[in-house]
Amino acid sequence: MNFIIPQKQTGFTLIEMMVVIAIIAILSVVAITQFMGMTDKAKVASTKGYLSTLRSSSHLYYADESGIFPYQLAALTETDTNGNSCLYFTTPIQKENNAWVPKYMNKWIPKIRTGSLAWGLAGTDNGHEEGNSIKIVNDSHAPKVNVDWPAELIYNRDNGEVWINSELTDKEGVKISDW
Repeated sequence: MNFIIPQKQTGFTLIEMMVVIAIIAILSVVAITQFMGMTDKAKVASTKGYLSTLRSSSHLYYADESGIFPYQLAALTETDTNGNSCLYFTTPIQKENNAWVPKYMNKWIPKIRTGSLAWGLAGTDNGHEEGNSIKIVNDSHAPKVNVDWPAELIYNRDNGEVWINSELTDKEGVKISDW
């Protein structure tokens, strides 16, 4: 007589598979929420670093030139919408061959990147992202920040101060113009 011995089936049950999938899903959600704001933080950090570099370069120039900031003696031949005298650096030639580049900085600041966390729930940056022009002004420039202007670097040639034209705040509540 031949007896057939049933073989034991190996593998995972449906319940075991569902538990594993649920654990993986929970870990994925936790990981994604931890890394979602990292790109915005990186944008903000790079912009703050570029501002610091520009400020340092201005002060190095000041030290090398016996107390004169970059463009302090240059004529401000343009006018902004508030009637302030200024100069704009917008072309690649102006950005790559000026008082800061190439002597004090190896390249121009690529972009002002404030991160979407700074411009909040409106869903638009209203010109507060991706600009890299610089506006050179003097001490009589007013106001310091004008919300009607795009986000741009503003450099005061009389005191070496550099800021971004923006009334927006970052996630810590600090105005971008105060970075």
